[in-house]
Amino acid sequence: MFCFHCVMKLTSYDYIFLSARHRLILSGTPIQNNMMELHALVSWISNGHLLGCKASFKLNFADPIM
Repeated sequence: MFCFHCVMKLTSYDYIFLSARHRLILSGTPIQNNMMELHALVSWISNGHLLGCKASFKLNFADPIM
């Protein structure tokens, strides 16, 4: 059974540990807001495997783009 009130009490760090068969993110414009926001969204979807760690993403992508 889904407990909406339980989910609402989770912090952003807690969402990393939620196990689910499928994950979905909805965002307006993460690239316009902040490149690290894009990294956080994609990392959550891919369990951190697609873009690498924050430091390497910032060095290789965020800093050159901005």
